[in-house]
Amino acid sequence: MKNKIKFSLIWIIVLICITNSYVIADDLNLPQPSREFYVYDEANILDETVENYIVETNESLHSKTGAQIVVATVNSLQNRSIEEYANRLFRYWEIGSKEKNNGILFLIAPTENKMRIEIGYGLEGAIPDGKAGEIRDKMIIPYFKKGNYNKGTLEGFKALVKEVKIEYNIDSNSNEHKRFIFEPNNEHSPQKSKEGIANLFDSVKKIIIIIGIIIFLIIDFTFFDGFLTFTFIRIASRGGFNFNGGGNDNHGGGGSSGGGGASGGW
Repeated sequence: MKNKIKFSLIWIIVLICITNSYVIADDLNLPQPSREFYVYDEANILDETVENYIVETNESLHSKTGAQIVVATVNSLQNRSIEEYANRLFRYWEIGSKEKNNGILFLIAPTENKMRIEIGYGLEGAIPDGKAGEIRDKMIIPYFKKGNYNKGTLEGFKALVKEVKIEYNIDSNSNEHKRFIFEPNNEHSPQKSKEGIANLFDSVKKIIIIIGIIIFLIIDFTFFDGFLTFTFIRIASRGGFNFNGGGNDNHGGGGSSGGGGASGGW
């Protein structure tokens, strides 16, 4: 009888761990960000000059605004739409400031001839879907059709940087394009509503994880004298448990995206 109880408890723990892993990592094998964070070139289509420019520009932009424009190329979308893949990768890497949600993901899947500009909540006013589509059609796709990924990526990135600078009134020579950073305190605006939903979703995930950990610890220390907990700690200290939701070395600022932006193919 005692063995049956232990067996049942072990299965409960396994189910909790599986549930928590699913909440964190979902069912996509999303990559870890690069060491530089701002450029992830899995498809190996960008040269060093372009990569350095993207990193250096981002470092300056982030220091002034908290915004982050990450360029990522992948070999496969894993049988998902580029919209779904981009949205999940954006949230996993937590691009942009958590307070301002001002991140952008420029995702390229050259093997599948698809690309997407994914916009964070806080920049959807500055770069609405129409503006993102214009950048796609004029600055990116024409070069991608010719196989010139370096030029298309660089021009698209520059166009996105320009819009972010206009939003934050940085290095803008045209007064008519300047925007105020201050926004009215309208809690019922669509922007605020979407941010509230995202924050609620993130809070629910954290609560589920915390409850799961507490239940696990109670069961482990009650019936197993903490054996499983100490085993997991030892494995983790040796570099184990490299799950797909393990964080991004704190390069992301906690930003989120609601699916705004533009996709395209060539």
